[in-house]
Amino acid sequence: MVWAKATGFNLVRVLAMADVLFTLTPEEGRRHMAALFARASEQGLYVEIVALADTERYRMTSAGLREQVAAVGRLAAGSPNVVVQIANEHYHPTQVRDLHDPAAFRDLARAIPPPVLFTTSAAADDTATQPQGAFITRHLSRGGTPARMLERVRLLGELAKRTGRPVVNGEPIGAAERDQPGRRLSDPGFFRELARRTSAAGLAGGTFHCEDGLQARVPGPVQQACARAWVEGARLSAPSTR
Repeated sequence: MVWAKATGFNLVRVLAMADVLFTLTPEEGRRHMAALFARASEQGLYVEIVALADTERYRMTSAGLREQVAAVGRLAAGSPNVVVQIANEHYHPTQVRDLHDPAAFRDLARAIPPPVLFTTSAAADDTATQPQGAFITRHLSRGGTPARMLERVRLLGELAKRTGRPVVNGEPIGAAERDQPGRRLSDPGFFRELARRTSAAGLAGGTFHCEDGLQARVPGPVQQACARAWVEGARLSAPSTR
């Protein structure tokens, strides 16, 4: 978090539970959440806490999903620097089938206390209007060439206009020390342009995604160069109005 703040970021996105990248049970995640929020506040950072991830691995029931979202919502309500994402990629095979239907979020959203800003989940299609939330988050497709990925940012801008909701470019292709086709890139110039287009499209924000960040490590030198480029790109085209 010290590195993120010093580099120029204002928010960190964190999983409340996991079982693929690493093991973090819902109970353990909730136990450490208040300390995380306080530590981030000390650094002047917001936290986007993702309530539901890898739910299939935990065989979560409908009641269990609601219990987890309600618990995360209550903890978020106690910290003014926290926003909630209900689920990470609800359509993904790592999520229980109950989450695959966007209609499930009508009930889950009611478990979030009214003062808490929240989004629901990304969608399998960049242009899908559902699911939403107080703002919309989409994980920009990583298919095709880097140039094609950059072109697709405009689709998110069009989605914002069509729905009248703020849209966040939530998890585009990430940075790594070496290229991994379709998964990671190591070109700072790409991330500078991606951030520039994210701002120019009128989006509410964008996430800098990187390999080391997934493990809460200070990124390696190539990823740091990509991160600095991202921040530079966002500043180049930051809107003058609020």
